Amino acid sequence: KMCTVNTLTTTEPAEFSTSFWRHNYRCDEYANFYGEDYPWEVEVVNHTGQLVTTLRSIEYHLESFIYKGDMHNGCNDDKWHDLDYNFDEVIIHNTEQVSGKLVLSLTPKEQPIQALAYPIINATDINILYSKEEQKYRFNQFWDITNDRGEFSIAQQTIFNTQPNGYIRDLNINNLNYDKSETQRKKFRHYYNKMLLRKTKSEGRKMILRLNNFKFQTSQR
Repeated sequence: KMCTVNTLTTTEPAEFSTSFWRHNYRCDEYANFYGEDYPWEVEVVNHTGQLVTTLRSIEYHLESFIYKGDMHNGCNDDKWHDLDYNFDEVIIHNTEQVSGKLVLSLTPKEQPIQALAYPIINATDINILYSKEEQKYRFNQFWDITNDRGEFSIAQQTIFNTQPNGYIRDLNINNLNYDKSETQRKKFRHYYNKMLLRKTKSEGRKMILRLNNFKFQTSQR
């Protein structure tokens, strides 16, 4: 049998210059696709088995570099180490508790009085301080802000609301209470906790997260 073509579909040419996008080619842009910067995140899980503990502080080892060498040859590993560059925000959570959105701010250098103003509690987040020494970033200004655990009510609120794409997770605002009094700020007590670090824009930095250290205190009942 002979095949014949009886339809023809055409597409108008682009009105601007086009080219092929070569992935993993540039060494001076990260989380940047087709010329647009995207946020990115990394989540770390710490499990203590059957041992229930209270979480005291978190420390992680991070190095951030700007590559400045020949872009056609992998920048030749010519790089500059950005001293205090860090993630923008962090969320601590487990199956029952959540810290809300914590905005990370570097501890003011040689300004101890200014540091006393933290943590700064806002309507939708909490500004907390982190310290940085020898590539180790540390923070401890967090507590549980779950609005209603459902122990004495019928409340059943999830921690996150996941968007239809399956990977963007927004905090469930109905589950949060940033205005808890100091006497109601519970410590994180569980057999595992998660740390979700987020960066809105990498700004040309290659961020290398090497290790983390969750510091606990045994909590027996």
